[in-house]
Amino acid sequence: MQASLVAPFELDPAQLRCVALALNSPVVAVDPLSAGPAQAAIAVHATGGAALVIRTQRSGAVAWIDAAGGDEAQAFERALAWAEGLGFLFEQEDFEAEAGLAQGAWPAWLRELFAEPGRELVATREATTNRDASGWLSKFRWALPESA
Repeated sequence: MQASLVAPFELDPAQLRCVALALNSPVVAVDPLSAGPAQAAIAVHATGGAALVIRTQRSGAVAWIDAAGGDEAQAFERALAWAEGLGFLFEQEDFEAEAGLAQGAWPAWLRELFAEPGRELVATREATTNRDASGWLSKFRWALPESA
């Protein structure tokens, strides 16, 4: 399976048949994302497609791993196997239609993803630079800038 930055199906919550959320946040390294702790969900679409949705906690970037093919249960099993191979744990291990569809129980990142279908899937945070030398952590004593 290949990770992609394009959703494999339309991001319409009404078309979802099942959503399973990972119970943990392991450190993962998936090609389009930077290595680090991540959150995941498996989404099964009414068209029979399924995807593992991975979001990095540091940058907020999102990647989809397409697990389409066969019926809904087979697609779910493929996505689950891929997720477990990356270290994610799921309470739900079998496809159950209508399972996990209560959007109020979804984490905010997943609600935002499905609420804005046109949203760009790679979110980046602005880089900030701390110019205040007094906040630096170091074993050396840095000379503070002269106040003018």
